[in-house]
Amino acid sequence: MIDIHLHILPELDDGAETMEDAIIMAELAVESGVKTAIATPHANIRGVFQNYYDDRLKKSFESFKIALKEKNIPLQLIEGMEIYGQGNIAELLKKGRIISLNSSRYILIEFPFHESAAYMNRKLEEVYYEGYVPIIAHPERYACVQEDMSVIFNWINKGYYIQLNKGSITGYFGKGCKITAFSLLNEGIVSFIASDAHNTYRRNPCLDGVRSLLEEYYPLEYIKSIFETNPMKVIQDTIIELR
Repeated sequence: MIDIHLHILPELDDGAETMEDAIIMAELAVESGVKTAIATPHANIRGVFQNYYDDRLKKSFESFKIALKEKNIPLQLIEGMEIYGQGNIAELLKKGRIISLNSSRYILIEFPFHESAAYMNRKLEEVYYEGYVPIIAHPERYACVQEDMSVIFNWINKGYYIQLNKGSITGYFGKGCKITAFSLLNEGIVSFIASDAHNTYRRNPCLDGVRSLLEEYYPLEYIKSIFETNPMKVIQDTIIELR
């Protein structure tokens, strides 16, 4: 499996606090069947987790890659960010201040949970106009989506993709998130499920449990596309097709 969204780089955001935590997270991911992970620290959150693509961020990534090799942990680590939807995102991308997933056309973008659909639409259109393809992080957690599923269908029709959190499916984020997550799965419009891991316990990077759960309800081809095929297409920067 490939995890396109996890906060595994140490001491950058509210994810792994230390290198030791990051190593344990990597071990857990591999044990659960994850072979490749895109490290996605929070970025562009002014005054909180800015994490622009600078020497500090590059050093953190390379240091962790070295630590994985030294510990003989077979996890392929790839660069990315979870970009906060504020400011001139397109301009920041063009200047290299923020980055896409593995230097591809695909960007992982999140919004405040109570932001309006109108605002999100403007920001998504800005980056799409510049040639980037949004992957919208955990939309099942957004109030506007829970209230009106047509928001999601509008995004899908525009060529955007959605990524669900495993915690939404398992009920960790509450009933509303779980209902919305399964509604989206039932529609066949989910392109990714990721751990959005932040630590080694409640929000860990293990994906085997949620995959096994979903295999009981959905076609194996659909599940494979969500956990393997589509994430690989992101890494290879090729076109993703919905079912």
